[in-house]
Amino acid sequence: MPTVLTYFTELTPAQNRGKMSGIVFFATVISAISFIMVFQGLNLAVNATALAVWRGWSLIVLNLVPEQLTTSEGFSRNKRVYTSFLNRTFLLYFATWFMFTLVSGFGANIVVFYGGEYRDRFKLTEPAVAAFSGLISGIFCDWIGRKRVITFGFVSLGLAYAILGLAPEIWFSWLFFYLADGIALGILWVTLVAVLWGEISYHHVPKSYAIGEVPYFLTGIVSSILAPFTALIPRTSAFSLAAFFLFVAVIPLMYVPETLPEKSIKERELKIYVDKAKKIKQKYA
Repeated sequence: MPTVLTYFTELTPAQNRGKMSGIVFFATVISAISFIMVFQGLNLAVNATALAVWRGWSLIVLNLVPEQLTTSEGFSRNKRVYTSFLNRTFLLYFATWFMFTLVSGFGANIVVFYGGEYRDRFKLTEPAVAAFSGLISGIFCDWIGRKRVITFGFVSLGLAYAILGLAPEIWFSWLFFYLADGIALGILWVTLVAVLWGEISYHHVPKSYAIGEVPYFLTGIVSSILAPFTALIPRTSAFSLAAFFLFVAVIPLMYVPETLPEKSIKERELKIYVDKAKKIKQKYA
């Protein structure tokens, strides 16, 4: 995975990296949902064959990739955005991502424990929302920056847990939670899995992705470790704790720089200003 994402970083310009990540995430999730809907009623042999074909076609595509790939304009392995690999920016983003993993693992347990019936009812709502969220957030993180989009993802999920803590017995609270969770999932996958780590240090892209992806794969382990303690926490307190720690996770984001190049942001602002000036000129011409 770090190798594939390193190629992705090298081949896509920074101002389009979010859009491309969003498109890939959208296509992947929609394909998975379609696969589930089509094959969920079939037997194990048919499902196994379909999965083998689905995974195997990527080998054909991989053979079509040229040996020598052309990097995007402005990218260079010798270019250092930050002075070292484990720099302050990396550690702050990693702390935020790791804290989300802990909350996500804990939250998954309390959602299953206290809302099993709603989980079955809205099981396709979350991934469907996540697919569109990833697509839209990819556009926005190329438009307003990665940092703001990540912050919105954490805050939206924190509000969802807070509302569940206030009214866990109301079905609408659970619907709102799954909608917000889907939005956050799409945002955080695009930004913290596909985009961010390759922009923190061009000189150490594979290492940055290798370490940065660790929390993503730890979620299931954390969930299993915390499962025995879930029943010991009252329902309202559990949701409130999850909301609190999600808001705490936002604190490191206050001290990290934006990884989207400032030039891209300035060009966008200039374009907006020029378009407004043209409209005003046409209005009073």
